[in-house]
Amino acid sequence: MKCLIIILFILISNLLYSQNKKNIGNVNADEIKVGDLIVKRHDAGKMSWDDAIITCEKIGEGWRLPTKQEMAVLYKKKEVIGGFEKDGYWSGFSIDGHLAFVQSFYKNINGPNAKHDLLFVRPVKSLSK
Repeated sequence: MKCLIIILFILISNLLYSQNKKNIGNVNADEIKVGDLIVKRHDAGKMSWDDAIITCEKIGEGWRLPTKQEMAVLYKKKEVIGGFEKDGYWSGFSIDGHLAFVQSFYKNINGPNAKHDLLFVRPVKSLSK
């Protein structure tokens, strides 16, 4: 009888744990949920815009650079998310073949930057599809 109760407890615990993971979008310890986004808690490095796109894709399905609007949210929540350098971060918004949108995490300054420059990358993933 005790074995049956223990097995039942383990099954229920596993079911509740898997439901909980689905509800928070399978967020790992190195990630944080911010609104409808999963954000990596650490930078992926400092690199060109083209390398940043490739690096995010290599992390896994759905990982990408943040949009301009998402960058504004990340800046507002930078203390909660943590780990940001006082420097520029790439967004996924390409202005043209040579420029992309950048958000400074030192001061709330943003705008175009040459894609060949080396800036920081903070990958994000949408919770909703």
